[in-house]
Amino acid sequence: MNGLVASPWRWVPALCLLVTVAFWQTLDHGFHFDDDNTIVHNPSIQPPIHWTHVWSDPGAFSRTPGAGMYRPLLLATFIVNYAWSGLEGWSWHVVNVALHAGVSILAALLAIRLGCRPVPSLVAGSLFALHPLCVEPVSYISSRSELLATAFLLVCLLGHIRSRQAGGTWRHKTLSAGALAAGLLCKATAATAPLLILAYELLVVRASPLQALRRLLPFAAILTAYAVVVRGLLTEALLVSPVRDMGPQLATQVKALSYYVRLLVLPHPLSVEHPFSVARWYEVEPLIGLLLLISCWAVTYRASDDRLRFLLSWPLLVLLPTIVIPLNVLVSEHRLYPVLAGLVPVAAYLVPGFRPLRPGVVGCVVLMSALTIQRVGVWASERGLWEDAVRWTRAPRPHVRLALIERSAGNLVLAENHLRHALEVDPVYAPAWNNLGNVQRQSGDSKSAEASYQRALSLLPSYPEAMTNLAALRVEQGHFDEGLALYERALKVHPNHDQIHNNIGTVLLRLERMERAEHHLRRALELGGGAPVWFNLSGALEGQDRTQEARDALLRAVSLDPTYAPAWLHLGNRLAAEGRRSEAHDAWRSFLDHWRGADEVAVRVRGLLEQGLR
Repeated sequence: MNGLVASPWRWVPALCLLVTVAFWQTLDHGFHFDDDNTIVHNPSIQPPIHWTHVWSDPGAFSRTPGAGMYRPLLLATFIVNYAWSGLEGWSWHVVNVALHAGVSILAALLAIRLGCRPVPSLVAGSLFALHPLCVEPVSYISSRSELLATAFLLVCLLGHIRSRQAGGTWRHKTLSAGALAAGLLCKATAATAPLLILAYELLVVRASPLQALRRLLPFAAILTAYAVVVRGLLTEALLVSPVRDMGPQLATQVKALSYYVRLLVLPHPLSVEHPFSVARWYEVEPLIGLLLLISCWAVTYRASDDRLRFLLSWPLLVLLPTIVIPLNVLVSEHRLYPVLAGLVPVAAYLVPGFRPLRPGVVGCVVLMSALTIQRVGVWASERGLWEDAVRWTRAPRPHVRLALIERSAGNLVLAENHLRHALEVDPVYAPAWNNLGNVQRQSGDSKSAEASYQRALSLLPSYPEAMTNLAALRVEQGHFDEGLALYERALKVHPNHDQIHNNIGTVLLRLERMERAEHHLRRALELGGGAPVWFNLSGALEGQDRTQEARDALLRAVSLDPTYAPAWLHLGNRLAAEGRRSEAHDAWRSFLDHWRGADEVAVRVRGLLEQGLR
């Protein structure tokens, strides 16, 4: 034990082993809900990479219209992961588990840097690593943003504390400022790091307010530059179209404080959808949360140790962005990840000694490991995750997610049942109406589908998915001009969405407006569109008698996706028209290798091959 005190790094391999054992199951897991739009179907992270788009356009974060976020460094890690293993889930989870182990070590180092003894600090870091609340940010790949932001927040604070202690140099200040910038490029919640530094200066260093503010000048410059970059997103979230008014928002998040305390102490039940509702100030729960807040402030103010006062202010400071900025999800487990990291030094400070508490600590490690391993198992599949959520809440979203799963499996009746249940819970939940329209459209009930889409748009007039779905229905019915108008409405809401540009291009192709079609299809390619867009572009080029460019577009389509059968068919036809029969036959054979559609199309192509062999 004395050796550990002299060299606390000896604990690090054991901590990493604990994390690996607890989260080993995740290596067999895949992707979950929002991962579809941020990773699986996100052209921004797949070759060819348009780095200017990644670093300048918040829309690169997700294919979902209106879900843009400025997180280019996070996307860069996704790009590396995709280059490493494509969409094989194991490598993505390896990175998340490694990041979690790193955050656990950084939290323990922060405790040591604040004067706590090494052994309690590293034990507290291990308990953090095994806390069941960490399962969501580790198992949910898109929550890598939380892991990275917390890691950079800790590095920022560690660098600043080191710069204020004996031997501190400009390198530590540079490290601290650089970590803040990197954290902001992963998630906006890293902006709380300067608030923690301000609290450290005022409560621990006992600097005057003027001195503390002077030390924050480099961080203020970084925050100002970041605010300029994301000003559009901030304006929309706070002023133009906030999810809810500020009164209910503050009441809801103050109510959430007591809920979060319960989850930290008793992490059960855990769920991706907690039974939580919007609050008003005249209700009891926000008042309880307000009393809790006042009590915490009183405890912090009366604490005799300056370090403890600083650490007790940590949870409220790191939760401040989600308290002030209205978000669709009212409460979530991953928001408590940086809170838990800040509680590591608190636990290390309060534990008087390790040896007398050894049996209790071992018991906590075993219990937390068991709870965490059980919770990781729930994340094994998308279906299991949302079925577990249905057990704990009557919210509509779990049923909508299960409906999507059933629809993708072809179980349209079960999908509609889930959506009807969601609407029983919340009749004004627009996503349920939109997805009900999709199920009805797939079932062949166009009239009901149209009514469902219209209902979704009446509840949420700027709902891009409902607009595009209704537009697709109009096009299927032959009402091309109406479909085009709806697509153009959706484009105004999300002007940098490649799929909307592609859809507009395909409608214009059918209307034989080739030049306008080419314009939208090329814009779709600039935004990351893949093989289908190149295929559609070939049609626009051929319609303008630019046959060589059309052939080149088809070649580009099959180079990006060698399994894209329609492009092989049209490439064969184009080559045959040019008299290049041998190359045409090769293209048609590739078409037959990959075609999974109607048999009559394959029969016709085999006939072309047989004619050429005579």
